[in-house]
Amino acid sequence: APGLLSRYQGNPPGLASHRQRLHEQRDRRVHEATAGPV
Repeated sequence: APGLLSRYQGNPPGLASHRQRLHEQRDRRVHEATAGPV
């Protein structure tokens, strides 16, 4: 998403990478919850 990318680029690199890591962790948790026990 171009808007998301530009928003990350507008932030300081450290903040953007930190937010990106949080989003990745959340997505992984959601994926695991959706997939259920393996």
